[in-house]
Amino acid sequence: MRLSVSKGSFVRSWQLAQTSIKSTPTITALGCVKCCAEGDSVTLMSTDLKTSVTCLAQGAVISEEGEAILPARIVGELIKKLPDSQFTLSAEEGKGYIEAGRSRYTFVTYPVEDFPILPTSETAKPLCALPVGDMIRLLKEGTFSGSPSEEFPQYLSAASIKVDGAKIETATTDIRRLSVSSVLLEEKPDDAASIVLPIKGLKDLERLLGGMDDAEPLHISYDNSQAYFSVPGVEFTVRCIDITFPPYEKMISPDYSTWMTIDRGGLEGALDRASVMVRNYGWMVILDLEPGGELVVRGVAPDVGEAVEALDADIGGEKLRIIFNVRYFLDGLQVLGSDKAFITFCGPSGQINLLRPGDDAFRYLLMPITLQEGEAQSLGATSREDVM
Repeated sequence: MRLSVSKGSFVRSWQLAQTSIKSTPTITALGCVKCCAEGDSVTLMSTDLKTSVTCLAQGAVISEEGEAILPARIVGELIKKLPDSQFTLSAEEGKGYIEAGRSRYTFVTYPVEDFPILPTSETAKPLCALPVGDMIRLLKEGTFSGSPSEEFPQYLSAASIKVDGAKIETATTDIRRLSVSSVLLEEKPDDAASIVLPIKGLKDLERLLGGMDDAEPLHISYDNSQAYFSVPGVEFTVRCIDITFPPYEKMISPDYSTWMTIDRGGLEGALDRASVMVRNYGWMVILDLEPGGELVVRGVAPDVGEAVEALDADIGGEKLRIIFNVRYFLDGLQVLGSDKAFITFCGPSGQINLLRPGDDAFRYLLMPITLQEGEAQSLGATSREDVM
């Protein structure tokens, strides 16, 4: 195999191909990119056995057809650091070569038969189609409430992706919180369907899509074991998880007794500063809401100190004091994507719901922290006057 390569576009293709490669592969071939030069196209492939990428390489002209298994990190770093914009990439008899100007680099290649056979979407069933930008939003908003590491039960590290009518929806949960994001589809699919995928694989997909044009069309398909995400020239595959995702819709209560509309940036800043005080004390922060008045944010760490901030807010319903994990609250605010936040509360021990005002395409549900009387007193949270 021998290729004449233009550096800029080929490096971008190589970076896409590396998406499925992990830092410490258990098998040599899983740390490699398979390069196939046939006809007038060069295809790059990688896998970690749970996800895989296949992409058409840009900027490569075939001088000699063939295929090779190339060490991903070595080749990727070399071609990125080459001073020349043109180079040749070749492989024969267990050796690979990069030649640029008067420079020549030699490295070991691996047997083609060692590389796993990758799944393809040729016989997969279509799920839906949507722009890349909408898919990125679904992943950003809908997958942060679960765990990216493998957990048990499995749904704690998995995301539900379902299509019903003209809407696609993603959801994750760790029991203490739930995030749900939805997008309206331009074309209604023929059938309703749902798949469950590992959050870790979807985070890889989010990184891959992040370098693409938001308007690029993305097609999702699936079969009994895989989900396929395809854009022109690139296909990313994630192995499905064979479980039933919890009926999260039942977790969401339409009832609330206190509600608030507030500047998102101002609230995020106040909570971030309060978190500095409570980072070694359970990340617990107190909110005091006074209907028709203001919001008071308080972070108290016994034997350390306290942070108190008052913020303007439009508050309605019942007077409320509530305690929660500030890191979890910040997670929701950071993906909200609007200048204002609409937040509902259902008493001091009921669920908190974070939404964009007038928009239910994103919902973040968070359960508060319930303390015993003695624990509450240790925070100094016994009366509103203590906070003011």
